[in-house]
Parts: sequence; C-alpha cells; structure tokens
Amino acid sequence: MHVAFLFDSDDPKYNGFYGNPIRDEILGTNVLQESGRQMKVYIGDVLTYSKARDKHHYFELSEAIYFSHQFQNLNAERIRATYLQRTIFVWVIENITISIASQLHDALQDNSAYLGMHGVELAFPIHLVFYRNYIGSQYRIIGQSAHVFYTMNEEDGKDCSEIDALRELGFRDVDWEDNGARQTIFDDFDTPEHFKQIYEFKKAVVPYLKDGEDEASELAMLLEDLNPKLFDTLGAAVRVADRAVNEEDYAHVGLSGRRFFEKMADVLFPARTESFKGRKVGHAEYKNRLIAFIDESASDHETLTKLGKETDRLIESMNSALHGEPEPQKIMKDFADIAKLSVHLLSLNPERSRNPYYGYNKNLKSFLLDVLGSRENENS
Repeated sequence: MHVAFLFDSDDPKYNGFYGNPIRDEILGTNVLQESGRQMKVYIGDVLTYSKARDKHHYFELSEAIYFSHQFQNLNAERIRATYLQRTIFVWVIENITISIASQLHDALQDNSAYLGMHGVELAFPIHLVFYRNYIGSQYRIIGQSAHVFYTMNEEDGKDCSEIDALRELGFRDVDWEDNGARQTIFDDFDTPEHFKQIYEFKKAVVPYLKDGEDEASELAMLLEDLNPKLFDTLGAAVRVADRAVNEEDYAHVGLSGRRFFEKMADVLFPARTESFKGRKVGHAEYKNRLIAFIDESASDHETLTKLGKETDRLIESMNSALHGEPEPQKIMKDFADIAKLSVHLLSLNPERSRNPYYGYNKNLKSFLLDVLGSRENENS
C-alpha cells in the first residue's frame, strides 16, 4: 500500500529549511532499512492552498486529502490547525506494509513536527493529484541500498550532496537511478484510469497470493515500475478475466493473456531473423523468445528449468481459454502466477528489462517529430 507521513514544515526547529532535516529524522529511525522491503518514496509540499479556488474549496480539499482513507493514525486537531496557516510536508511511501508503517509512526511520536500517517489510494483522483502528480519521486529503498531518482533532463544537474547524506545515514549501497520519462510531460500513465486498473488488479489477485495484499502491492509496484506499458496489458487482461461469464468472454481473456506474453517477449528478447540454439525466434515465436531470454539470463540449470516449465504452463493456459476450453476456477489464479512469473523474469536481468522510456516511446517520438517539423518550417 501507499502511506503518507505528514509533517508541519513551519515547526520553529526547522527555521524554514525542512526537507533534509525531515529526511534525516525519518531515515534516522532505521525502520525502512531494517524492513528489507523494496519501497519508493515521493516527497513534497501538499499544495492545497495554491490549488484551491477559494477558502471553502481549500477546506474541502484538505479534508478529502487527509481524512478520506480508512487506514489512518492522525493528529486531526493539529492538522486542522495548519489550515490556511502552515504548509504540510509529506513523504508518501509506496509498497510499505501496515506493520512497517506502524513501526515508523511509533518511532516518530516524539518528533514535534510529526502530524501522523494515513493510507493513500491513487485511484482516488484527489490523492493522485496531490500525492503523485504534484510531488516528485525521490528514492528507491531496499534495505541498506538506496537509489536517488533523476529524470531525463537532470543528468547534468545531480545533487551529489544527496548521495553523501544517504551514506552518512548508514546506507551501504547508494547510487543514481534514471526515472526516465515518468512524471514528465511525456507520462500519460499518471491518470485515474491507470491507477484504477492497478487497484482492480490487486483486488483480483489478492485471494491467490500467499501474502495477500502485501504481495499484490509489491507485484503491482514492480511490474508497473519495470514497465508500465506491460502492466497496462496485464491489468486489462485481469479486468476481463474478473468479469468473464461465458466462452466468448474467456476467449477474450485468452487473447489478452497471449498478447501480454507477446509484448513481454518483445521487451525481453526482441525478434531476430537468426535462430537461437536451433530454435526460431522471429516475431511469431514469442514463447521461444521468452525461453531464450531465460536461457541467457538464468544463473543455473534449475532456475532455467523451473521458469521454462512455468512459462510453458501459463502460455498453455491462455491458449486453452482462447480456444474455448477454459478452466474458469483456475484462470484468476493463473493470472496471479503470471504476475509472479513476470517479476521473476524481469528481475533476472533488471538492467535489460527495466526501460524507463519504453512505455513513453510514442509520446517521445511525437514530440521529436514536432520539434523537427518546427525547425524545418523555420528554415524554409
């Protein structure tokens, strides 16, 4: 889940400079590092005042932002005392569990600026706007490892003091991570529809996962993070499967599932004219291409065999549905297994499979053509 941790940025102890001190206070608890869980952090001011039409609208927005989620542990009186008077600063942590969030909340209780925490649902438009679109992604944290995000236009403007500060806070592995076109003008995945699809995906697969909601949250984050365009294809297939009632519906499910495997093969092992170890790996041979990727990336024969068999099984399940021979009681479990398999495959070679620009190629290409067209017009 996503959880927002709120701070009064106008607490006198900060003397107007609060971003780095709050970072140190949160990470200084060591709660996130000790959890070992992979999480992403979004940081910024809650811009309610500048986005409100009038005083009445300001109060409406504030109440909806802070008090709409059922999971919350907030100092309501102190939060409402900030209205029209102070700026609230937020850390939104993606893929945190309730247990970890509660530990961090307890560790911050003696902090005079801390206002409490609440759950965030990005399928809710107000949370999407104020807790994602108006603030920036800052860190990926995995235990003692921390990556600092930079976007496509910040390559030459990296703040190396951030790297030094994280090392001083005890992180052993600190590096930069290209956030690609995410949260730029080229990003058309930051929409309520996209996050509603993520919400529906998690809800549909939760019953079939050992760790329930926590595992569904992690799968959704990793898939959407590694390749949002691939996740959109899988999310659409799961939505169709969740609503299927007859053979025609399941045929559509099978087609959607197969399209997902085809697109994943395009990402992991693009089609080649030459064969790979005696197998054709052209555009139509998507299963062979997935097996070829596993063959190239697996560290041992046992992993190769296990992932190869699971890939075969799940592709056959989608083909059975496509040809009118579905097992309805198994379809949704198979989609949960497809999500787990996908994370395994994408994690075999993260540098090759994580392409922060892949889902935005169409917009980037369109922008480039517009720029080139404008220059041609200027020179003509």
